[in-house]
Amino acid sequence: MRFATTWRTHRSSIIAVLFVTTFGAIPRLFFALVSRFPLNDGGMLYAMIRDLWSSGYSLPAYTSYNGGSIPFVYPPLGLYLAGGISSLLHVSLLDCLRLLPPSLSVLTIPAFFLFSQALLENEVQTTLASLAFATIPTAFDWGIMGGGLTRSLGFVFALLTLQQIVGLLRHPQPWRIAGISLTATGTLLSHPSTTWFAVYSALILSITYGRNRKALGYLMLSGGAALLLSSPWWLTVVRRHGVSPFLAASGSAGTPLSSFIAAPLLQFTNQPLLAIWPVVGLVGLLLCINRRIWLLPGWTLIVALIQGRGWPAFIDVPFGVMAGIGLAGILSLVGGSRRPDFEAESAWPEILDGIAPKLGLAYIGVMTLLAATIAAPKTSLTHSQLDAMAWARQHTPPESTFAVISGRSDWSGDANDEWFPALAQRISVATPQGREWEPNEFARRQADYAGLQACASQTTACLDRWAQIRGGLPEYIYLVDVQASAPLNDSLNSSSDFQSVFESSGVRIFARR
Repeated sequence: MRFATTWRTHRSSIIAVLFVTTFGAIPRLFFALVSRFPLNDGGMLYAMIRDLWSSGYSLPAYTSYNGGSIPFVYPPLGLYLAGGISSLLHVSLLDCLRLLPPSLSVLTIPAFFLFSQALLENEVQTTLASLAFATIPTAFDWGIMGGGLTRSLGFVFALLTLQQIVGLLRHPQPWRIAGISLTATGTLLSHPSTTWFAVYSALILSITYGRNRKALGYLMLSGGAALLLSSPWWLTVVRRHGVSPFLAASGSAGTPLSSFIAAPLLQFTNQPLLAIWPVVGLVGLLLCINRRIWLLPGWTLIVALIQGRGWPAFIDVPFGVMAGIGLAGILSLVGGSRRPDFEAESAWPEILDGIAPKLGLAYIGVMTLLAATIAAPKTSLTHSQLDAMAWARQHTPPESTFAVISGRSDWSGDANDEWFPALAQRISVATPQGREWEPNEFARRQADYAGLQACASQTTACLDRWAQIRGGLPEYIYLVDVQASAPLNDSLNSSSDFQSVFESSGVRIFARR
C-alpha cells in the first residue's frame, strides 16, 4: 500500500531518474565491459588493497607500492569495499577495479538528480540538468577508470551530502543530522578531492540559504559527528605520521593555470562533435543572471578557482544545474511559452508542446550520448605490456629499479607508469603516484617523470643528463612503445652500456651492464 502511494506521488520523478541513469550508464559502462583490464589507472589502489589483505584488513603504516616508503594514509573506504567484494564473492580484484568504478559512477547520476531536485524544486529542470550531468564527459571520465574506485565513491557521497544540506537549510529538522553525518563520513573516508569539494560547497550553500541559526547549528553538529565517525582512520594516520601527509597532499593539489582560462571559455566539458552543453549552459548562466540567482554562477567560478586537480568533474555539478535551466528555457521558448525563464510551476506538457521541442530534445539527447561515448576513456594495458611486467617480476631481483619510458607528457594518464610498480612489484624511479603524501616529494617526482619521458625521442645522452640531475640511472630501462621511442631504442641497442634482456610486441627492456 505504501509502495503504491509512493509510486503515485513520485511516479514521474522515478521514471525520470531511471531514464537518465540508464542513459548515462551507456558511456560509463560500455568500454569497461568490453575490456579485459581496468581502464587506464588504478595500480596504486590495487597494491593498497592487497596490502589490506596481507594485514588482515587493519591499516598498514606504509603501502608496498613502489618501494614501500609511501605512508598508507589514503582514505580507505573504497579500498575496503573493493577488497571485501573481491573476497566475499570470489571475484578477481582486477575485475573489481574494472567494473566497480564505472558502476559507482553510474550511481552519481541519481545522486545528482536528488541534489538538483532539492536545489531547484522543479522536476523538468532537474531531469534536464541530470541529462546534462549524465552525458558531460568530464563528469565521469576519471571516475570510470581503475582509480575511479575512490573518486566515484566519494563523488556519490558528496552529492548526497549536499542534497541533505540543502534540505536541512530549507527545513531545519533534527533528524537530518543523521543523514548528513553518514554521507559526510562516507565522503571523508573516500577521497580528499571530493571532501574538499563538499566542504566549500557546504559553505557556499550555507551562505546562500543559511539564515536560520537552528539550521546552521544542526549543520555544525553534523560536521562534528562526521569527524568523530571517521576518526578511527585519521587518528590512526596522525598517530603514525603526524599531519604532514595531509599538509603535503593539500599543497600538491593546487589549481592548474589552465582552469583560469578554460572556465570562462566553458572549455571543460571535453565534448566532441557539437559542443552542445557549453552553449546550453551559457543560456542557463544568462537566465540565472537575468533572475539574479547568483548561487550557480558564483559556485561555478569558485570551483574553477580553488578545487585543484580534477576540477572539471566538480565544476560539472553547478554547471550541470545551469545547463538544465538553460535547456528548459530553450525548449519552452521554442515551444512558444511566454515564460522562457521557466518558472517552478511549469511542467512537461507545457515545455514539450509542439513538435519542435520534442525533436530538439531528442536530437540533443542522441548527440550528447554519442559524444559522451566517443569521449569516454577506452585504453587499458595490452597483453604484451602485461607480459613484460610479469617478466620483470619473475626475472629481476626484488630490489631492482626501473625507468619506465612511454613518451607521454601527462603522468596522470600514463597507465604503464602507474601499473608497473603494482604488477611488476619493482621500483619505478619516476612514478609520481602516491608521492603527494610525502612532503616536497611530489613536485620532484613530476619533474623526474617529465624529464625522463622527454628522452623517448632522443638518445642515451638524454638519459645521461637526466641521471646527472637525479643522481644516477636505474638498473633497467623499460621502453613501453619501441616504435614511438625509436631514437632511444636504437641508441640503447648500439650502446655498450646497455644490454637488451626482454623484447615483445612493442615493449623492450634493457639492463645496464
